Amino acid sequence: MSTSLNVSVTRDQGASSRGEAARIWAVATAHRDGRSEPAPTSSALPVIERGLGHAGATLHLASLRGRAAGFALVVPQDRALEILYLGVDPQAWGAGVASRLLADVCEYANEMSSQEVELWVYDDNTRAVDVYTRAGWVDTGEVRIHPTSGRRERRYARSTTDPRSAHDEG
Repeated sequence: MSTSLNVSVTRDQGASSRGEAARIWAVATAHRDGRSEPAPTSSALPVIERGLGHAGATLHLASLRGRAAGFALVVPQDRALEILYLGVDPQAWGAGVASRLLADVCEYANEMSSQEVELWVYDDNTRAVDVYTRAGWVDTGEVRIHPTSGRRERRYARSTTDPRSAHDEG
């Protein structure tokens, strides 16, 4: 477990952590996409379960003052660790949860001897892009169309040997 300010991160794949990640995913994506009501947690849970079905997948769950507030689902790839999903409860936005999760994922990548972490983010998700760039992530110039949503995504990457600490940026 790692801690920064009031945010602590645990790496856990237990059923309760999966449920919290699904709840956070549902409320965060609804808020991001301008929907008034989030999807039921039960419909978001298969997204989390599918991600955790990848060999070597880990769930990083962030708590703010003892309450689950964010998560990152990370899977190993050929050249890097990839953050498949990162979500923060909108009630915790601005509290450093995303920055702490990014820092924890970079710490984990170092533990796993991976020199890079990558993720894909919707081009129009400016709030997330701002968090990533402040934390030292770099736009690689690679783009793709998300197969389900049809929205354009951009790949960001960060070297785990970058001397800047992601949680110092947020």
